[in-house]
Amino acid sequence: MKIKLDSKKENKLFDRIDVTATASDYSSTPSRMEVAKELAKEVGCDIGAVVINEIDQPFGSKSVKINARVYPSQEAAQKVEPAYKFARGKPKEATPAAA
Repeated sequence: MKIKLDSKKENKLFDRIDVTATASDYSSTPSRMEVAKELAKEVGCDIGAVVINEIDQPFGSKSVKINARVYPSQEAAQKVEPAYKFARGKPKEATPAAA
């Protein structure tokens, strides 16, 4: 998968960078974790500091638009972002079956 950064805008109020990117050359629609890994490589930060807001793939398109926020550290991201955004895209824990 290739990621091309379309725009980077510094948001000093929240101490983060708002990123818009385009991903292409993938076999199936990429997951949030795959996108976060590639975006972290592209920006040069830790994967925990990347929060994916939106992945949009128009019908029939071979590329996806990504809106994300990049923080200086994972701790900085957890101070600002709600907890559910960090749980997105991760495998769900198995729950015991009711007897």
